[in-house]
Amino acid sequence: MSLALVATASAQTGTALGTVRLPRAVVANGQPLAAGTYSVRMTADPVAAVVGQGPDSAHWVEFVQAGQVKGKELASIVTPADTKL
Repeated sequence: MSLALVATASAQTGTALGTVRLPRAVVANGQPLAAGTYSVRMTADPVAAVVGQGPDSAHWVEFVQAGQVKGKELASIVTPADTKL
């Protein structure tokens, strides 16, 4: 699954990053995630460090529907500086 969400660097844990509509079922973190509309928010869950990447290069995000967490996935963080050629 690949999603592009824009969040400011000051986005706090638990803050909604945006809304995504999944037109069909997908797998998130090895678990099925049904088609539908979800709010996506960043979590405070720790991410294991990866050699060559900064400490804030990835965060867990949750897919929330009707107030319930339906799934989560690891999201790569792309800063504005990363997008410059």
